[in-house]
Amino acid sequence: MEDRVQTLRLKGNQYFSSADYRKAIECYSDAMKIDSLNAILYSNRALAYIKLQKYLEAKNDCDKAIQLDDRQEKAYFRRGIALKELKQYKSSLNDFQQALSIDPKNQSARKELIDLEKFLAATKSITIEPIQKSEELRSNLPLETIRLSSQESRINPISDDLSKRIDSLMFQKYGEKQNIQNFVQFEKTWRELSNHDLKRKFLENINLQCYASIFNYPIGPQILYEIIDVLNQSEKLELVFEILIEMTKVPRFDLNILLLSAEEKKSK
Repeated sequence: MEDRVQTLRLKGNQYFSSADYRKAIECYSDAMKIDSLNAILYSNRALAYIKLQKYLEAKNDCDKAIQLDDRQEKAYFRRGIALKELKQYKSSLNDFQQALSIDPKNQSARKELIDLEKFLAATKSITIEPIQKSEELRSNLPLETIRLSSQESRINPISDDLSKRIDSLMFQKYGEKQNIQNFVQFEKTWRELSNHDLKRKFLENINLQCYASIFNYPIGPQILYEIIDVLNQSEKLELVFEILIEMTKVPRFDLNILLLSAEEKKSK
C-alpha cells in the first residue's frame, strides 16, 4: 500500500514539474484514496490548486494537512498564499509567521510576510474623508423620481466601450515583438491571456530564436495541446511550421504527445 501511495505521489510530482497541474491533482487524489491521513499529499495538492488559482480548494487542503501534522511548514506557507489571494490578509499574515517559526530560514515566507506587512501598512494610511455637501448642492427632488433605468442606459455603453478599448490595447501589446527568454515568463503570460486571438498574437510575435530556450523546459501535455490548438488558427503557415519544429525539441515531447487524449489527438 505504501509503495502505491509513494508511486502516485512521485507521479504527481512529475506532472507538477511539467506544469500539468490537473494531472498532478488526479495523482495526489488517487493516493489519498489509499492513504487519507498523509499530510504531504494534501500539502502537495494544495500547491497544484494554487497554480490553477483555485485558492479556496488550496486553503481547504492546507487546513487538512495542518490538522494531520501541525508542523507542516509548507502547508502554513501555502495556506498563507491562498488566504492572501482570498483577501484574508490577517490570517495570511499569521500563517507566514507560523511558517517562519517552524523554519526561520524560509526566505519565501519571510519575503511574503514583509510584502504583506507593507501592503497592510499602506492600506491603513489611506483615509476616506466624508463628502460635505452644501445645501445648494443637495437635490430637492423626491427620491422616487430618480430612475435607475436612465443610469443604466448611460453605463452600459461606457462599459462596452471600455471592454473594446482594453481588447484593442491588449492586441496592440501582443502585436509587438515579445522578449520571452524562458518558460517561466512564457507560462505567466500565457495564463494571463484570456482568449485564443491574444494567445495567437503572442505566439506569432515571440522571436524565433527565443523558442529554443523557452521549450528547453519540460512542458506538460495540457499546455502543449493549448499551443497546438492556437497555432492551428494562425494563417502564418511558414512561421507555424518553424515554431512546431522548435516544439519537437521539448524534453519528453514524445511522452506528452502520448499523454494527449484520443479526442485531443484527433482534433489536431
